[in-house]
Amino acid sequence: STLHDGSSEEDMVEKIALRSAIDALPDQEKQTILLRFFKGLTQAQTARILKVSQVQISRLERRALERLREAFRP
Repeated sequence: STLHDGSSEEDMVEKIALRSAIDALPDQEKQTILLRFFKGLTQAQTARILKVSQVQISRLERRALERLREAFRP
């Protein structure tokens, strides 16, 4: 789709909003979201990279997703 197509403009705005909401997260939560959802890693792989337990990744992910939901609530 092109830049002038209405739906892709909306997609761009959504991506920018999501990016800035992710950037606003505390560092460990941001890293967790980027590794899990943008790099497609498992919680165990993410835990190894961030040098924390898988249980901590689960908590970080849950907290980060809740913050992102809050950021997009009307």
